[in-house]
Amino acid sequence: MLLLAASLVVAASLGRGAEAASAPLAPRIGAQPVGALALRARAVGARARVSLCAAARGGDAPARGVARTAAARAVDAQLVAIALPALAGLFIDPLATLVDTAWAGSLGATELAALGAAASIFGLCAKSFNFLLSATTSAVAAAAATASAAKGARSTASTRARGAPPLQLADDVAEIAASALALALAIGLPLGLAIGACAPAILSASSIVPGSAVYAPALGYLRFRAPAAPCVLGTMALTGVFRGLRDTRTPLVALAASTVANVALDPLLVALLPAELKVAGLALATTLSQAIGLAILLAALGRRRPPRAPFRPTGARVLGLARSASVLTARTFCALLVYARASAAAAACAPLAGAAHAIAFQIWMSASLLADALAIACQALLASALGAASAGASSAARQPSAPAPSPALVVARTARLSAFLALAVGAALAVGRSVLLRALTSDAAVRASAARVWPFVVGSQPATVGAFAIDGVLFGANKFGSAAATLICAAGPALLLLRGAGGRCSDAAGTDARLALVWGALSAFMAVRALVGVAIVLVGGRRAQALGPRAARAAGG
Repeated sequence: MLLLAASLVVAASLGRGAEAASAPLAPRIGAQPVGALALRARAVGARARVSLCAAARGGDAPARGVARTAAARAVDAQLVAIALPALAGLFIDPLATLVDTAWAGSLGATELAALGAAASIFGLCAKSFNFLLSATTSAVAAAAATASAAKGARSTASTRARGAPPLQLADDVAEIAASALALALAIGLPLGLAIGACAPAILSASSIVPGSAVYAPALGYLRFRAPAAPCVLGTMALTGVFRGLRDTRTPLVALAASTVANVALDPLLVALLPAELKVAGLALATTLSQAIGLAILLAALGRRRPPRAPFRPTGARVLGLARSASVLTARTFCALLVYARASAAAAACAPLAGAAHAIAFQIWMSASLLADALAIACQALLASALGAASAGASSAARQPSAPAPSPALVVARTARLSAFLALAVGAALAVGRSVLLRALTSDAAVRASAARVWPFVVGSQPATVGAFAIDGVLFGANKFGSAAATLICAAGPALLLLRGAGGRCSDAAGTDARLALVWGALSAFMAVRALVGVAIVLVGGRRAQALGPRAARAAGG
């Protein structure tokens, strides 16, 4: 609860600074330096307040309160509208792997082990480049909002709710989309070739050596899965484009179609291929289905392009997207390292501890998808608000329409929704413990062991939701370095705690103590990550307030 209170303090601090409180979080929006963005954001915030007072003129404070409440509800509606399809996509995404796993399990234990190892290797290679998703989302959102504000084409949440046509791609947005896709293919094609060519060496490095039972099926899986690398990275880039346009439905449709294709192709290829290629057939089904998903996204993007509009990558845009690669890759690596060390520490203790940890961890990660969806919505809406503030300040005097949602309001509403979400998820996990554990295992000893770490699963929800919400704020403000810093700072204490959790456990008390240490480390990981993020946002808000008078004079002059 302390973290949620801190989040609301952040929102209040940002609210006092209006748009200027969020502007300095972004080092650059398009080509705007932080100083210019802060000045412009302050100016548009001042004009928005003047408009609010003018709207309430002849009225009083209650009238202004009604206007503010309406604005807050509009932002809530936009956050939910973006988050719900994103949440559905996050839940659908693992289904293809689960279907592959089920078919491999029906073939035998060797095939299941081979698929599990090879799929993990490919997933790690692909996930190392997920900066394409985050960087593209923020860049497109800012560029789209800038173009919309410059044309005076702001649309309200109520207009969108009535079914306004999808936004067409502005020139800058098309340029970013083309550059993101070009970068994805430039990485994905060599990555796919490298995985296919180096598959034997990769497996050997993973302790899957020639002659072992799982080597041949794992090798076949990797080689048939390798051609999917450009599809996976291209899908990341295009999903970022649509998220930046605040459209999470199109990626959901593409993902659902891809999953349906995978479910249909799995039994077909397993039936047609010989026994030694059945696991490879599962990989081929996934590769073909992901190509279908990419084709759907490309077609949807093409429909948004105005006739004969250019769609060309530029070196500057490609470099701008690639600039975030190192920090976001380091961020991903640190998170995976903490999770892998936690699982290894539990498994090394005893099979019972490993099984209990695996169940609790899967439930914990599944619950975090709710917070992840809200973070996605916050990122898209905040980047749009910052872009609109940057571009709209210069023309706000000529625009009689209502201003775009302020960055401060987006952050404040995200904080409030995060508080509600943390309480709701925590309560649901507390009440549903027995049902969830019984659904995942029939072993009473495993259920009892998992129940003993359940207080950590429930108690860490405020920190977990807060950490994801802060990620959404920092990503939306283009502060990828700060987002990486929060996670790297949090990984240190967690890894130190996990360092003392090695070796086997001699009795039940030792098993319980080991699991408590592992889950204490995971809880600390999320808490430190959230608190460091809160500190970064608070510092940014205070600096913006200090710049406030200077920004107002510069904008007015």
